[in-house]
Amino acid sequence: MRAPDYDYYPFTERSGWAKPADTTPPETTISLNGTLGFEGWYVSDVTVTLSATDDISGVAETAYSFDGVTWITYTEPFTITTEGIITVYYNSTDNAGNVEATECEVIKIDKTPPKPNLTIGTHCVDEAGNIYVTSATEFTLTASDDVLGVANVSGVAHTYYRINGGNWTEYVGPFKLEGPDGNYTIEYYSVNVAGNEETPNSVTVILVSLKVNSYLTDSEFNPITYFDVVFAKDRSGGGAISLLQRIQVSSTIILRL
Repeated sequence: MRAPDYDYYPFTERSGWAKPADTTPPETTISLNGTLGFEGWYVSDVTVTLSATDDISGVAETAYSFDGVTWITYTEPFTITTEGIITVYYNSTDNAGNVEATECEVIKIDKTPPKPNLTIGTHCVDEAGNIYVTSATEFTLTASDDVLGVANVSGVAHTYYRINGGNWTEYVGPFKLEGPDGNYTIEYYSVNVAGNEETPNSVTVILVSLKVNSYLTDSEFNPITYFDVVFAKDRSGGGAISLLQRIQVSSTIILRL
């Protein structure tokens, strides 16, 4: 018996043989290539490859879309560079006209580290830019994981700080400096959910301990407001008390000796 003799689609019967009709749509698979961080987030550009198969009539076309409305014919792998949450829709059509049900893949990309910010409570800055604080000064860290023009990125996961090169501590709330007078360097950085980590920032402050609790009174000597007077040493060696800067934050006045 000789081998069956088939025409190409549309299928016709020849020499008593009939090729089965193709009623099954093709199948498309998607593969992603990029640097995967945490919680399903990529921390790099992502290259998308689509592969389709159809065992009977063959694949005629594969297409993809970013909104499910406007479709692009797939010809080669493409790269997504935009940060945020991107949905790729895709399907294929075979030579018999069967159209695959649309599939989709959600791709999360966050390539940008978060930005922490250190707020120093009651303090004083002299003419040389030195920052004076006391043991009562609070240091507050906040962080944002915003990317310009992007609505959805992974968000801040953790913020850390350390003092004078000590161990890194996870930030959970405002902290104060404890120890002898002198210079203190505070380093801090944040990490987002995707795993992007910022290079640590740093600031150096000078801790001074001499503080006087004071208050103002009315004509009957009843206290009407309380405040602290903080004195900082003048490196020039001057002995007179002079006003360096009046700061109303936390009702504190800082003077220089």
